[in-house]
Amino acid sequence: MASAALPAPNGTWKAVLVGGGIAGTIDISYAIIANLAKVSPARVLQSVASGLLGSDAFDGGVATAALGLLLHFTMTCIMALIFIWAARNVAIVRNNLLLAGPAYGAAIYFVMRWIVVPLSRFPYDLRHVRPLELAVHIFGVGLVITLAASRFAAVAPSAANP
Repeated sequence: MASAALPAPNGTWKAVLVGGGIAGTIDISYAIIANLAKVSPARVLQSVASGLLGSDAFDGGVATAALGLLLHFTMTCIMALIFIWAARNVAIVRNNLLLAGPAYGAAIYFVMRWIVVPLSRFPYDLRHVRPLELAVHIFGVGLVITLAASRFAAVAPSAANP
């Protein structure tokens, strides 16, 4: 017998897909628009693929751009899944969602730029702060994932589990 306090199993996946999808769209749209004067949208997507393929990604045409898009959305969906897990299992996150989500977005920004990207095959150094890009991660990634988790995965503060 299912408990009313537990979300339907598909609620988690809906939150992952909606939160990760919208956050991913905001993030990659920002990256494309911010770099439009310098490089094509395909080149931005290839830069994502270069984390896996190295500089060869820039010679792969549409195929590596598509791979970059797939990798990007896979990562944002994983980010959403991690937040949903934390919101369900870590009281300080669950009870402070509107602070935890934006903080999570900022953490994603710094972890990606200072840890993940340097450990990848991406050929450039991103270890510097771009305030507008950080704001996109705080509000367009972290807050969006939080709102999707709240709406679809029944993640909410719990008086029973402070």
